[in-house]
Amino acid sequence: MLERRHYVRANAQIEASVTPVDQEQTEVESRVVDISIGGMMLALGQEYPPGTQLTITLALPGHDGPVQCRGRVVWHDRDRLSGVEIVEIDPKDRERIDQLIVEACRRQAEEDIVVL
Repeated sequence: MLERRHYVRANAQIEASVTPVDQEQTEVESRVVDISIGGMMLALGQEYPPGTQLTITLALPGHDGPVQCRGRVVWHDRDRLSGVEIVEIDPKDRERIDQLIVEACRRQAEEDIVVL
């Protein structure tokens, strides 16, 4: 499969709330499986068709206050995983996500170091 990602992606376990933009009253609890500054993979309790606009609120570990962004569903699979592109986010929140990714990649690199 051709890799089309443009950003570094980190594995994550982040609690999230997801609300379809056109259905403000139907918030769904979710979990981020991996994340980049350009998008994320979400484990959703329900399926949204590609193109669905979502408001996503993330509880980033180690950060004060939630991060909120708007995303667009790009794909979903039968395991209720969905790929979501971030289409709108405050620059400060984007920086918070970037810091989280850098830290996660640093920890992963430390775990991968082999001492001979």
